Amino acid sequence: MTNRSTFSGLNKNISENKTARFIDVETSRRITSLRYILSVLVVFIHNNFTAEKLAESLAEGNRIPIFAQSVAGEWIQFVISSALGSCAVPLFFMFSAYLFFKKDTPYKVMLRKKTRGLLIPYFVWIALNIALVTLGKLFAARLNPSLLANPEKISVLTWSFLDWLKAFSGFGFDKFNHPYVGQLWFVRDLLILFLISPVLRIVYRRFPKTSLIFCVFIYISDVVPQCFDSDRAALLFFTLGYFWAERDFSPFAFADSLCWTELFAMFAFSALGCNLIFKGNSVCYALMVLFSALIFLKFSASISKNQKTFAAAEKLSPFSFFLFAVHMPFLLSCVQNLWLHFLPMKNPALCLLEYFGANIAIVALGTFAGVILRKICPPLFSVLNGGRG
Repeated sequence: MTNRSTFSGLNKNISENKTARFIDVETSRRITSLRYILSVLVVFIHNNFTAEKLAESLAEGNRIPIFAQSVAGEWIQFVISSALGSCAVPLFFMFSAYLFFKKDTPYKVMLRKKTRGLLIPYFVWIALNIALVTLGKLFAARLNPSLLANPEKISVLTWSFLDWLKAFSGFGFDKFNHPYVGQLWFVRDLLILFLISPVLRIVYRRFPKTSLIFCVFIYISDVVPQCFDSDRAALLFFTLGYFWAERDFSPFAFADSLCWTELFAMFAFSALGCNLIFKGNSVCYALMVLFSALIFLKFSASISKNQKTFAAAEKLSPFSFFLFAVHMPFLLSCVQNLWLHFLPMKNPALCLLEYFGANIAIVALGTFAGVILRKICPPLFSVLNGGRG
């Protein structure tokens, strides 16, 4: 009788442990609901001409396009690209960490999966970017050199070993200026976090509160050097993904507990502080990212509950990584140069037309390329998409 009771209790513990590692259907649906939308936001982040960015480009010796944006237009771009868009990559980090820690995959198995899902696409996309940009510049130099910002910087044949190392790692360039890695810094930093995940797991379990406070401090501090080359949010949101997976905490449930009015009010206050009152303040920016993330986490419930909307999001979800990877530098550069050649931003209306029109064109072309490639050459699409979809 005692043995049966003990055996029954053991089975119950095993069952409970399996349940604890199970990702519920609603959470899965809500993550799926946001994947493609967040990739679209990344496109809007990168095709976002502003006076400040053009001034920085001019200081680097590049030619700059005509830009005559109105104050209202600048605010529209700021709210979409800088404010709402600020949460796109951080949420990718959080979702990736949550799914990884929740599944509790053995380290060796994880390495094999991440090699296929992240490492191989990372190197293949960078190699493609180098080849396409080089060929594109050679073609443009022959057709119309005025299309190029630096027509003399074309050939990769003169690169040193260090140049190639920088091109494939993104390290060694100025802040936020990784010519060929570009948006793929997210993949690189995510790989680093996965590689050190056993150490992070030990630290998180032994010092949970201290770990979280430390990550928050790094994120909002201008004094502490960035742990990762491009975004302090990488470590913080990866950490949040761990606590989501390991503890009884759901960011979706927390977002749902907030009403839209208070959420938008807090978001508006942080956005105003970030762009107007305390311009450049890291705390204001951190709050803006947080409230932006909560807006999309709450919005995911509306997508998940509507069958038609969710069906569309589910159908587009497999192309989220492909769109994220393909949209720059080559596709973005081609669309921007062609658009500005025929429709220069001579007035506020044309500035906004470029902002929305070029972004829509990039999203449509990038997604269409993924759909066609998956249909005509599934193995190549699988390699470029990291086995997704």
